[in-house]
Amino acid sequence: WTGDYYGVLSFEVNKDLVKQSPTDWADLQKPEFANTVALAGDPRASNQAIQGVYAAGLSTGAAAGEAAGTAGLDFFKKLNAAGNFVPVVGKSATLAQGQTPILITWDYNA
Repeated sequence: WTGDYYGVLSFEVNKDLVKQSPTDWADLQKPEFANTVALAGDPRASNQAIQGVYAAGLSTGAAAGEAAGTAGLDFFKKLNAAGNFVPVVGKSATLAQGQTPILITWDYNA
């Protein structure tokens, strides 16, 4: 068996506005990404958004499970405090318009 259709959690980047793309979750905390990062949904109601929070937690070295969820929330708290988080539901339109230049989204075509 082989799989040929799948989606992955990705950083979709508007290259007209962000010249150097982030390559890791830690990069999103950098000052050059001020007011650029959004989730593709509200984590309280969107599977891809909560998976973004969870993946951010795993990127900190937290163990899978509740620890990663807590670490992910902490990650986004810091991202927000740094002024890098855009508190809107990111979509392809907000990405293209520049409202959310970096979008954390599930995609198979980003």
